[in-house]
Amino acid sequence: MKVISTRKDFIELRKKLGLRTSWHEPDEQGITVQIYGTVLDNAGFWGTVQVVENYFSEIHGRQSVKVEQFVVFYKNGKAVAEANLATLFAWASQEGDDEKD
Repeated sequence: MKVISTRKDFIELRKKLGLRTSWHEPDEQGITVQIYGTVLDNAGFWGTVQVVENYFSEIHGRQSVKVEQFVVFYKNGKAVAEANLATLFAWASQEGDDEKD
């Protein structure tokens, strides 16, 4: 699964999934998402690997960390990428041409 860490990665994901720049009707391309995590932030721990590590930490009685909210993108039910939710909001609120960065 691709970890989206830059706007360029996110733009490439959109193109790979065959989506318009407006992201209008992604369901027509078989795209769905699921949000995981508990904290809206983009300066710490997030991602499916972090969720799994926390799960096993809790089983073994170790203290877990708060997992930041992140989005997993699915195409036809298969996970293809993940991105931090607060980071997506930051990119969406930047001014300028979407095809740059």
